[in-house]
Amino acid sequence: MAPTNLPSYSPPKLKPPEQTPDGFLFTAQNNDSSNSEFILIAVMILLPVGILGFLTIVGLLLVVNGLRDFLNIDLLDSPGALFFIFGLVWVLISIGFLIMLRKGFQEMTTYIKNTKKFQGAGKLLLSQSPLKLGDHCQAQFCRSLASGNSLEQTAQLKARLLCAEIVTYRVGTDDTTVRQIVFEQPLETQSVPTGTQTIEYTATLKIPSNATPSFEAKHNRILWQVEVKVEFDPVILQQKNTNKDPWVEDGTLSTFAFSVDPEVV
Repeated sequence: MAPTNLPSYSPPKLKPPEQTPDGFLFTAQNNDSSNSEFILIAVMILLPVGILGFLTIVGLLLVVNGLRDFLNIDLLDSPGALFFIFGLVWVLISIGFLIMLRKGFQEMTTYIKNTKKFQGAGKLLLSQSPLKLGDHCQAQFCRSLASGNSLEQTAQLKARLLCAEIVTYRVGTDDTTVRQIVFEQPLETQSVPTGTQTIEYTATLKIPSNATPSFEAKHNRILWQVEVKVEFDPVILQQKNTNKDPWVEDGTLSTFAFSVDPEVV
């Protein structure tokens, strides 16, 4: 089993679906975020940036004062020289941290921007639940854009069925959760035309008879999922991000967890 590029993973909770006259309705948990969560993420990103910015200014002042003292007094005897060296090192460290935080800030703003395009979380309707090994069913995805909004250009909708082993283990005093995908089946890609206000998608899910059924223990889980992703600028994304994992969280990804029983059809 090859691990994914997710060093730390937050798996969706396996919740019973809502039974409706048309089937079993699942709601995506990963994109049902509130404004308070967005504010918390912003604070977590912007606060370190503000602190580092302040300390960088302090470091620059130390560099300037130290350099001024250094130019007038012998290097070895000048306390200003120590300020100069300390300030210079701190500025270089701060610049490195700011570069890393800049990437995190860009990902956060992309996530918020994409999430705000939609009205609530994605929905997935399965014709039956729970599924069994060797079973198949119809899956219908639906997610509406925010009120009054529609697609300004053609988008692409991608989906996949996957089974993953999720393991939680302790590193020092912290628990770390990782995911390994043990089965993956791409579903048909669909174009979403300009002017669309509600994105809809239909596919057939086929569970292999020799696959691993759902399982849950204290530190180990086998979780079946459907992931659906909307790419608003598919051509641009392909040109700029050829090496980027297309299934990262960016506000357009909807993840649904469901059960697969060990009984074979």
